[in-house]
Amino acid sequence: KKKKKEKPQDDEGKDKDSLGYSFGKYGVIRDTDIWKKQEEFFAWLRDIKEVNPEQHGQMELKKLFVDYREDYNLGLLNEKYYDLRAWERKKAKEDYIAKKKEARKKAKKAKNLKEEAKEWARAAEEGHTFLEDDEELRRKEFRAEREDWELKKLRDEREMKKITSATREREAMIKSLSKR
Repeated sequence: KKKKKEKPQDDEGKDKDSLGYSFGKYGVIRDTDIWKKQEEFFAWLRDIKEVNPEQHGQMELKKLFVDYREDYNLGLLNEKYYDLRAWERKKAKEDYIAKKKEARKKAKKAKNLKEEAKEWARAAEEGHTFLEDDEELRRKEFRAEREDWELKKLRDEREMKKITSATREREAMIKSLSKR
């Protein structure tokens, strides 16, 4: 008797149709979900279709939602259009991390410049005074001061973003509570 050769299972194509689409990868929505997915749908209209949703009636929006629904269910959309809030949180976190890295980099650079300026100052106290040295020392001090100022500015901007974000969240909560 001949034994059947086992075919290796391909996990990648498991949930895909013949065209390679992943149906329901992010869930499945129906026509009745137009208001549940309104934020994502409107963002998709503005970004992809370049349509202002406020300028269209409900019937037109429902027709456009059919296209959005098909792309959503097939998993063809950008991550942003499946869960807008989660995507915004992810982007905010990425921006925060990038700015934090930049701030650390600038702080380290400012520290190095300050140390170098102190070395120049010590050398000047020991009698090594040259016009070029004094000019270079002043340039380095100025750069260090500017780096400190930029670092303070970044911290202030980060704090303002936290405050505005908290204010927006409170306003959204108040708005949702007032609708009830």
